[in-house]
Amino acid sequence: MSPDCQAVRLAATGKRLMMTLPLLLLPLLTASATAATGLAAYKQAGDELTAMVASAEAGGKLAQLRTPAFERLVDVVADGDHLIGGGPYPVDQVGTLLEICDVANTAFMHLVLFDLKSQVKPGTPPQAAGAAVMRVMADNNRVFQDELMKVQPFLFRCLAAEVTPITNFMLALKPEEVTEVRRQGLAQLRRGIFMMLTGTLLATRNTGLREDYRGTVLAALAQVSEALASITPLSDRQRIVAMAERSSSGAAPAFQPHLEKIAASFRDQRCEGLCPMK
Repeated sequence: MSPDCQAVRLAATGKRLMMTLPLLLLPLLTASATAATGLAAYKQAGDELTAMVASAEAGGKLAQLRTPAFERLVDVVADGDHLIGGGPYPVDQVGTLLEICDVANTAFMHLVLFDLKSQVKPGTPPQAAGAAVMRVMADNNRVFQDELMKVQPFLFRCLAAEVTPITNFMLALKPEEVTEVRRQGLAQLRRGIFMMLTGTLLATRNTGLREDYRGTVLAALAQVSEALASITPLSDRQRIVAMAERSSSGAAPAFQPHLEKIAASFRDQRCEGLCPMK
């Protein structure tokens, strides 16, 4: 697949990722009363953040996002660990987890695709659209490094937290309950994770990005690499290992342990849980 097509797929996958996850888990989309209060405040911060981004896009003024108010919202969205807890998430509360991750994912996509509409008009040929998406994402990755360095690590942890409850739920289904819709939801989740992994590994070698940003995001990905590998088919694991090994060549010494951890996680040939499910 060409880089242009990959870019278009990444943009589309990121936007659809959280929309498709509920298809896997219906009818478990219920939140406990205890979690509801904290979740409501978290979602409100996410809504305010995306509204500010949309307003800045409409006005063509990036300076609108260089304010203490916007920085505060970024900090709130990036600080969702207290909502997801430190252990395996109960299957019967996974609806709450999906909503939390959706907030972080939406914020991330709004940042990396900032001002995309002005660059890709309706009817733009796929190759030109792909090139524009890549250019916009590269520019925004550089412009929003401070914000992404906070949001991305939590998004990685949140997605990784979904693996256990989704696995437990899917494996408990009767054969006739593993519907095509649920299979498509699983495939979409895997594509989103794969694109996230490849994008992070590619950024490792991008010297146009600050080393502290690259190191922070890479370290966060390494911490959850085992969970993400467990849901990834073996063929895709091989591709991630190859990318991690290529990224190690010439990478900063501080990056090496993280790249080695990622490669080791995806080098694991055990195919259990959701790995063999198609």
